Amino acid sequence: DLMAWSQMLRINTSLEYFRLWTKYSPEHETIDLVELANALRFDSTLKRCHFFNVGSKAQKDRNGEAFVEMLDSNCALTNLTFSHCTKSIFWPKMKLLLELNSRGRRQFMEDSEHMSRDEWVNFLSEASNKIDYIFHFLLMNPLLCHLS
Repeated sequence: DLMAWSQMLRINTSLEYFRLWTKYSPEHETIDLVELANALRFDSTLKRCHFFNVGSKAQKDRNGEAFVEMLDSNCALTNLTFSHCTKSIFWPKMKLLLELNSRGRRQFMEDSEHMSRDEWVNFLSEASNKIDYIFHFLLMNPLLCHLS
């Protein structure tokens, strides 16, 4: 039962790896992972999460959107895999957030309120030379673009 798994993930304080196999088949209803995504929003220990046999094209965007929303606040998860399912249009944003998490987004988010402009720039230059990363962090703190 996915609801029981969701409840377990909401109170998780030590699990770092979660794999879920479902009994989805093309003839039956698609698996809705939205509740699982919501449960992972504030999880601070889970690093890797894999879902196997979870659905078809019909459900991919609903699940994808839920996982992007989850990753906006979850800075711990660094690896998320869906197999036996077509990738969602949300996959590029999920991938970006997972990469940022693996580069230390959690620590950055915790320290960002107390960082000077120079510290932000140093962090951005050390984090990566990828423009997507820099753009994401500038969206978080647009005052960095303000010239005084």
